[in-house]
Amino acid sequence: MRPPFVLASLLCSMLLALNVRAEGSPLPANGKRAGLEIVVDEQGWGAVNTRDIQKVLYSVADTLLPPTSPKTQLRIRVSHTDSNPIALYDRGPTGEYLIRLHANRARWHLYVYEFAHELCHVLSNYDRAGADVVRRNQWLEETLCETASLYALGSLGTQWAEASADPQLVKQAAGLRRFFRSLVTEGHRNLPEGSELDDWLRQHVAHLCDDPYQREINDLLAKSMVPLFFADPSGWDAIAYMNLHPDDATASVDEFLGHWRANAPERDQAFVARLSSLFVGALANTKYSQADTDLPGSAAR
Repeated sequence: MRPPFVLASLLCSMLLALNVRAEGSPLPANGKRAGLEIVVDEQGWGAVNTRDIQKVLYSVADTLLPPTSPKTQLRIRVSHTDSNPIALYDRGPTGEYLIRLHANRARWHLYVYEFAHELCHVLSNYDRAGADVVRRNQWLEETLCETASLYALGSLGTQWAEASADPQLVKQAAGLRRFFRSLVTEGHRNLPEGSELDDWLRQHVAHLCDDPYQREINDLLAKSMVPLFFADPSGWDAIAYMNLHPDDATASVDEFLGHWRANAPERDQAFVARLSSLFVGALANTKYSQADTDLPGSAAR
């Protein structure tokens, strides 16, 4: 099934909007929301004020946490890493989530891109099954987290440009929009000519189940998903109801999506159904045994 024409139209509209928005500030006057605490470690970031990093991360969180989000209490500690960005399964001494970002200096587009991805893992209950269980449907979570990165870049690039509060930061808003455009126009994010999404995905699902970090496949699927979130930003609420069923690690993809929809409140079920419709007919009966899910894991990337 090729993504509906309306999704492609929404994406094109978003690209056009990012091209024509006016200048503005990427930082809100007060990015902190009740119940959310983000602490940024001081070391490793290079020539940048960590308070500015913190403000940008709060902006990302506000974008992915609509007012109706069930995730009302979140404590996150963010540190720099010279390796890949990661959300650890281990918690901090007071129960806070631990996220490591590779971004440094004042490269705000990378802070937005990386933190949105790792925050999406946190919102999706990535650690509920534990670090020692391989979740055969984790590729869907990875795809949604790439979708979160695209969404945050596009949304904040537009919001910051419209804020008009700090002209010194106008270039950062434009940088986010440029990075968004560069990502969504990458060749590997397009289906091969003549391909349908369900047929194409059916060919790749075994690889995804064995290794959820098939980034080029994740990227293509994320490009198909992101217009749904641009059209209905409250869809991010639904992420909080993923990975809650005890059988999710071994469920077929259609069963996994059914569990997600059943666990979501009524207001979010329609969005889960719309997102699930992208995969209708592609992945039925991809069932896994418990023996396939007992390999050790360490983190969501």
